[in-house]
Amino acid sequence: MSDHLERLISAFESAVDLPTESRSNFLADIKKKDPALYDELVRLIEKDSAFDGILDGPIALDIEHRNTGEAVGPYSLVGELGRGGMGTVYKAVRRDREVEQYVAIKVSHQSLLSADLVRRFKTEQQILARLTHPNIVSFLDRGVTADKAPYYVMELIDGTPITAYCRDHNLDIDAKLRLFQQVCAAVWYAHQQLVVHRDLKPSNILVTPDGKVKLLDFGIAKIIDDDGSQTHTINAPITPEYASPEQILDKPISTASDIYTLGLLLYQILTDRSPSEIYGVTRTEISRGITEIDPQRPSSRSGDRSLKGDLDNIVMKALEKDPNRRYASVEQLSDDIGRYLDGYPVKAHPQSLAYKAAKFCRRNTLAVTIASVLLLLLVGTALVAFWQAAAAKREQEKAERNFAQVRKIATALIFDYHDEIAKLPGSVQLRARLVSDAVEYLDAVAANDTNDPDLLKELGVAYRKIGAAQGMVYSANLGKTDDALNSSAKSVQLLNKAIQLRPTDLTMVDELVASLTQFDSILARKNAKAFSTFKISRYAIELNNLAIQADPTNTDRRIQAIGLRILDLDNYVEADVTTSETKIKNIAGFRELLADAEKLLAENPGNVVLLNRLMMISGRLNNLDRWVGVRLVTEQGQPDLGRQYLVDSIADSKRTLSYNAVIYQHLKDKAWFEYQNFAELLSEATALAYLGRLDEAEEVQRTIERYFANIKKDDPNNAERKLEELAVIKLDIVIKGLQKNFAGVNSLAVRGLAVLDAYDKQTGSDSTASIETLTWRGYLLKQELVSLEKLNGDKARIAQIAARLKVLEQKYRSMADDFDGFTGITIG
Repeated sequence: MSDHLERLISAFESAVDLPTESRSNFLADIKKKDPALYDELVRLIEKDSAFDGILDGPIALDIEHRNTGEAVGPYSLVGELGRGGMGTVYKAVRRDREVEQYVAIKVSHQSLLSADLVRRFKTEQQILARLTHPNIVSFLDRGVTADKAPYYVMELIDGTPITAYCRDHNLDIDAKLRLFQQVCAAVWYAHQQLVVHRDLKPSNILVTPDGKVKLLDFGIAKIIDDDGSQTHTINAPITPEYASPEQILDKPISTASDIYTLGLLLYQILTDRSPSEIYGVTRTEISRGITEIDPQRPSSRSGDRSLKGDLDNIVMKALEKDPNRRYASVEQLSDDIGRYLDGYPVKAHPQSLAYKAAKFCRRNTLAVTIASVLLLLLVGTALVAFWQAAAAKREQEKAERNFAQVRKIATALIFDYHDEIAKLPGSVQLRARLVSDAVEYLDAVAANDTNDPDLLKELGVAYRKIGAAQGMVYSANLGKTDDALNSSAKSVQLLNKAIQLRPTDLTMVDELVASLTQFDSILARKNAKAFSTFKISRYAIELNNLAIQADPTNTDRRIQAIGLRILDLDNYVEADVTTSETKIKNIAGFRELLADAEKLLAENPGNVVLLNRLMMISGRLNNLDRWVGVRLVTEQGQPDLGRQYLVDSIADSKRTLSYNAVIYQHLKDKAWFEYQNFAELLSEATALAYLGRLDEAEEVQRTIERYFANIKKDDPNNAERKLEELAVIKLDIVIKGLQKNFAGVNSLAVRGLAVLDAYDKQTGSDSTASIETLTWRGYLLKQELVSLEKLNGDKARIAQIAARLKVLEQKYRSMADDFDGFTGITIG
C-alpha cells in the first residue's frame, strides 16, 4: 500500500472515532500540515457520512470571530450569546431613526465542510419562519453578511432555562405542571405543522420573568412526511442526556421521540434530578441508561410521596422505551396533566372500576351516595364483559396457533427447501421466488410480534438469502445488485435489532456477521470507491472476535475469522488499484493468512469450510501474482521480476486446484468442482500467455471453454454466467493480442460488448451503474478502439468509441479513485 494511502486510511479511521468538535480541530490541524491530504480526507468523510452515518454529525470548523459593533445587515452586534455546531448566536441591535430594537442573530460558520450543514441551516430558517406561536421564539429576518455567511434574525428572549426557573422560584407541583403545559402547547403546535424538534432540553426552553415559556433552537428539527409517518435521519447530532431511545439507536424518528423527551423533562422538573440521576448512571453511561434501564418512578427517586400514583403514571407512560406505548400525541400528554390538575382520572392509570370510582368519589361525594342504588345494574353488565373477555381470549389463542403454523411453513421454505433447491443447477429464479414468498409470509406475521428475537433472526436470515439470489458476487444470482444491497441491508437491520433484544445469544452475532459480509461483498462490486466497506469488514471482524473471546472453543468462528480477514484484505486491494507496490504488500498479507489457515487446518483436518477458505486465499494469491507480473512485464519495464510473479501465479493456481480436488472428494459436487477449476485456470492461462508459453495457454484455454460450456448449460438463467463469458473472451483477447491477431481482437471485443448488452437486458440494469460492469465496458471498447487503429479501420467508428470512452471515463472517476485502472481493475 502506498504511503499516501496508508496516511489517508490512518487519518480517516482517527477522524471518524472523534466527536464533532474534536474532529473539527483534528481536520484543521491536518489542513495546515497537508492541504492535499485534507481535501481527500474531507471528501472521504462526507461520502462515508452519506453512506451509513458513522459521524456524530456534519463537520464545521468553528474559527470565525466577530467583533462588537460589526455590522450584520442592518444590525450591529452587541455581544456573543452562544455558539453551536452550525453557527454562533449574537445579541444585536437595530437602530432606525429613534427606534431601537434588540434581537438575536444566528450567523452560520463560513467554513462549513458539509452540504448537510448548509441544508440544515437553511432548514432551520424555514422551520422557524413557518412556526407562529406565543410559546415559540419568533423569526424576524434573514440575509447574508458582507463575507457571504448566511444569517437569520429572531426575537431576543430574556429568560431562564425552565428547570432553573422552577428551582429559583420554588414552584409547587401544580405551578410546575401548568408551566410544563406551555411547553406542551408549543411542541404540539410544531407537530401539527409536521415539525419534530428532536432537541428538547432545558437550555432550549426558556421562561421569561413574567412566566412565559419560549421554545428555541430548531437546529436539528425535522419536517416529517405529510402523512405523519416516521422519518429516519442516521446519526443526527443529538444531546445524549435528552435523547429518546430511538435517537440513540438510530431508529426512525417520529413525534413520539419528542414525547419521550418531554417525559424526561417533566421527571426532571418534578424531582429536580438530572437525567443521569434519573437513570442511576454516570453521564458517560447515559445512552445505556436511556436504552436499557427502566427508571424508578419519580416518587421513589425523589422520596416525594405527593408524586405517587397519577404523576408517576403520567411520567412513566411518556418514558416508555417502545414509542407505541407512549402517549399518542403531546396533546394527550397535556390533557392527562390537565385531568390530574382538575381531579379527573388520568389515562395513564389502569382504568379499573375501583380507580375510576375512587376519583369520582373525591369529586362528587353526594352524587356517589345517590348513585349507589344503581350498583345492582352493574352486576349484569360485568357478567357480559367477563363472557366477552373469555371469547376474546379464545380468539387470541386461535390466532397464535395460526401464527405459529404460518411461521413454521415460512421457515421451512427458507431453511429447508431453499437450501436443497440451491444445490440444483439453474435454480436461481426459483430460489428468489421461494424466499420472496416466504419473506412475505414472515413480514405479515412479524407485524404482530416485531420484538420477538427469534422471528427477527429468521427474517434477517431470509433477507440475506434473497439478497444472495438477487445479486451475490460470484454465485448464482439474478444480477439485481441494487435489490441485493437493499435485501442485505434489511437483513443487517433485523439481526441488529435481534441482538439488542437478546445480546447474550452468540448465534445472533454469527448471523449478523454473515449478513455484514454479504453486504460488504455486494457493495464492493457496486462501487469500488465505497470506502465504507473498510468499516463494514472491520465491524464484522470485531463482532466475530468478541464471539470468539466469549467461546474460544468454537471452531466455526475461528474459520469465520479467516474468511473475514480475506474480505478485509480484498478491500485494501481494491483501495489502490493501479499500484504494484500495494498489490505486493497484499500478497504478503495473503501469504501470512495462508500460513495461519494451514495451522488451523492441522488442528481440524478435513474441515471442508476451512479447505474452502484455503482455496480462496490461494486463488487471491494467484490473481495478485498474475496482476503484478503482467504490469511489471508490460508497463513498468521490469520483465525479469514480472516473470517471477507470473511463475508464482502458476504455482498458486496448482495449489488452489489441489485444494479444490480435496474438497471434491468430500462433496462429490461436479458442477462446483468444474466452476472452481474454471475460475483458477483463467488466471493461470493468462500468466502462461504473458510468459510467452502460448501453446500451453491455448491448451488450458480449451479446458476452460469446455468447463464453461457445462457451467452455462447447467444454469442458463444465472446472470453471473454473462460476466464469466466476458472473462473467457478477455483471455482470448489477451492471447490473440500477443499473437498480433488484431482482427481477432476486434471481433472478440464486439462479441464481448454484445454479451454485456445482453447482461443489461437480462438484469434490467445499466452496466455503467456498477464499477465492475462499467470497467468491462471500458475495457472492451478500448480493445475495439486499439484493434481498429492497428487495422487502420473505420475512422468514424474510432471517433465514436473515443467519445464514448470519454463519457465512461468521467463516470469512472466518480466511482473509483484511481482513473488509470479504467482498463480493467477487477478483470485485468
